[in-house]
Amino acid sequence: MSDVILVLSCVFLAFFGAHNAELAKNRQKIKKILQKLKFMLKYFVLIIFFINTNSYANVEDFNTNKENYNAKLQIFAKNREIVDFKVAIVHDSALQQYGLMNLQHLDERNGMLFIFEEENIINMWMKDTFIALDMIFIDKNDVIVSLSQNAKPLALTTISSQKKVNKVLEINAGLIEKYKIKIGQNINYENF
Repeated sequence: MSDVILVLSCVFLAFFGAHNAELAKNRQKIKKILQKLKFMLKYFVLIIFFINTNSYANVEDFNTNKENYNAKLQIFAKNREIVDFKVAIVHDSALQQYGLMNLQHLDERNGMLFIFEEENIINMWMKDTFIALDMIFIDKNDVIVSLSQNAKPLALTTISSQKKVNKVLEINAGLIEKYKIKIGQNINYENF
């Protein structure tokens, strides 16, 4: 970092010193200014590091905090509700990457709804995930377009939506079968 500042200051001095004799006389003032900038830059980097460290800690705590499971998600078949869940909704890419990792228990009627900005074929995996999961892939019209049942804990194989989706609902393994969740059914979700 200090090498970059030194090179920039030399370039600055050489350029302006050649074109303006007064600037060459004030090299000491310029050095002091550059030292202050270096000092400020060092603390700016520390502040950014601190902010990133804190937000990462929040990512790790997100899925264990019961207060984050605060949205009601309903699944409908022929306009009749078949089941509802309290879900944590994640839009943020850091939270999406962490998902349900390292979670030891998920209440039966809890889940996590991943919402992506664009519709794409989405690939999920079970890295560092200790509970078996069912995954429900949902398109932009809130229609279930594909299902994956009983994803094995800690497996590194990818689980593909196979079709373009912008939402994935992760719930405990076995619930797709228990509640007869099927392709073509609709979802509705809202924050409490």
